[in-house]
Parts: sequence; C-alpha cells; structure tokens
Amino acid sequence: TVPNWYVHTPVCCPSRAEILTGRTLHNLRVADGNSTREKWSAGCMHVDVEGNESHRFYSEYYFARHFADAGYTVGVFGKHLNNYNLPGPPPGVDRWMVNNGGQYLNPKFSWASAGAGDPTTVRFDNCTDPRTGGHAPCYSTSVIGNASLAWIRDHLTGGEGYDSSAQGRDAKKRPFFAYVSVKAPHIQDGPGYPVATPAPWYANASVGVTPPLAPRTPGYNASCPDHHWLVRSQGPLTQIEGDKVDELFVSRLRTLLSVDDLVVETVGALKEMEVLDNTYLLFTSDNGYRLGQFRMPQGKWHVYENDIKVPFWIRGPGILPNSILDSVLATHVDLMPTLLGLAGIVDDRGIPSTMDGENLMADLLAEHTRGMDGLPMLRQPW
Repeated sequence: TVPNWYVHTPVCCPSRAEILTGRTLHNLRVADGNSTREKWSAGCMHVDVEGNESHRFYSEYYFARHFADAGYTVGVFGKHLNNYNLPGPPPGVDRWMVNNGGQYLNPKFSWASAGAGDPTTVRFDNCTDPRTGGHAPCYSTSVIGNASLAWIRDHLTGGEGYDSSAQGRDAKKRPFFAYVSVKAPHIQDGPGYPVATPAPWYANASVGVTPPLAPRTPGYNASCPDHHWLVRSQGPLTQIEGDKVDELFVSRLRTLLSVDDLVVETVGALKEMEVLDNTYLLFTSDNGYRLGQFRMPQGKWHVYENDIKVPFWIRGPGILPNSILDSVLATHVDLMPTLLGLAGIVDDRGIPSTMDGENLMADLLAEHTRGMDGLPMLRQPW
C-alpha cells in the first residue's frame, strides 16, 4: 500500500489521460493559440486529443507501444476517455474494448483486435441473473471483468486470440498487460440527485456500514470562510441534501461489490493458471470524491485531499505482503514509468522522454529482491 498517492487533476478525462501517458495535464492540454479549435471547448476536458491514431496523444504519448516494443501483448478494457476514443486499437494495443463510461446496464463498447478485421460496436443486453438463472440486464463491471479475464485466459492457454507466431507459440512465455477500468463507483449521469447503479443482484445488499451514512469527516458540512470563493459561498447542507449524500454513499459501495467480484475472479484465475506469483496487480482510481465535505453534496474537481488522494495497492514479485510505504509521495504521472520499471523494460535513465513521471520501482521493491542493477531478481515479472 502507498497511502500518499495523489492525482494532479481530480476530474475524469484529464486524470485518466495522465495515467495513460505519464504526462501532466499542462503538457497534454489544448495549446494557446490553436487556430483550428477553441481552447476551452476542444479536446477531452481540455486534453488535446482527437479520434484518430495519428494524433500525438495516441501515436507519441500513449503507454501501450512501450510495452509492445518489449514483447508484451496489451489489452485495454472498459472506461477510457470521455470522448475521442478510437474505434479500434491505438498503436501497441492488441485487444480493445472501450467506452466513455456509458451506462451501467446493457452497456455498449467499441471492440476490435489488432489486425483482425474492422472495429465494431458491441452492446451487451442478454445476460443471466446469477441468483435465478433467468434473464437480467447486463452489468457493465461484470461485462468488463468477464471480457478482460477471457482475453487473459485465451492468451495464456492458447485459446481464441492465441499468438501463433514463432514468438508466441509458448503463450506463457509472452507477457501481457491488461488495463481494466470500470465505471463503478461513478454516478450514472442523468436527471435528479446523483446515484450510482449497483448490479441488480446487489441492489439491496448490505454494505457493512452501520449506520449506513457517509463518513462524517472534519470537513463534512464545514463552513470555511477563509477558503476560495466556491467553498466559502456554500450554505449548510439541507436535510434532503444530507439524506441524498448518504444514499449516494451506499449506492457507491454497492457498485464496488461487483468490483470485488472482478478482483477475486482475476486473482483466482491467475493462481489457477500458475502465473500469479510473477504478475503485478495494481489497484487505484482516477480521482477521489467528496461526500458532503465543505458543504458540497458530491463531486471532485478541488485540490483537497478528499478529491485528490486515491488508493494505491499493488502486489507482485518483490512486493512485501502487507507492507505500507508511507514514506513514498507519488502521483499518477509516476504510474506508467513505475510499471515500465517493474516490467524490466526501463531503469531510471530509460524513462521515455514523453513521460513526466518517475520510476518508483526501487521504492516499492524490498531490498533483498533487487539485483545490483535495481531490477527484480524474482521470476520474470509480467
């Protein structure tokens, strides 16, 4: 666990763009004086990106080609950017199933495999309720989890999608990178008070919180007249607003029950296929969240800890179980350089010039698991 992991820009598209490129927003934003597009309405929430693979966001900055050049097969699944997602895989990606977050129920995705025909749009709307065996709406997190896990299984066992080239005949010797991003626990956009939509089978599930109330942190419903204008201008939460904050909190936890399922199934499958011990698994989020802090019922966008501090949990070769690295201070632009380091692709001197972050591999790995060159000494990491 790295308890002091932060985001630079606590809003959807910019934060995910920073993850995907290792670049800070000021090096991704639409430039001043751009004669072809209005600065404040262009791109993806000010990120300079267009929906074609020749745009520099995909052709120069995107993470995947660095792993592909090192022999990795790369799959990207789930929520990507809010707009300007490519219909097919960008350079370096082999399997592509993405959307902009979309709907929790019966979601649609762009789907394609590199070099295997034209991209297509797939809607999932014919699923089975795990409780009854009857028909049920397809749930986004479950769809993303099942698709990513099927791709991993196919790659490792030589099923559909198996790389039959000379390099890939022994599939277990070709490493893989799976980027799996779910909508949960984001709100479902639409009219009315914000709410997240859990899977139908978790609609009334207990979330283990008694009473079922959002955390009453010191900042909850707090008056802050010395803060900036938007914060200091907020009136006290009304009773209705407070109730809706609590409902949103519970609905978010219920959506995360499906994320728990995804994690459990993925770890179980990797263990079954005997690759868990040389696979890094990393769990984080694109931003924090506000539930009544500073008298604002919900949202992010601000540079306070509830908005910018995110979980960062990692396991894999050389990571001491149950270790807490509270001396490490890091942000999302460090994520891809660190993964490149853990994969043995780069060292501190070899971070791609397009990335602004740092390789924190040496901070994450236990001393006895690193060689003189600083790279992991355990089995070949994936």
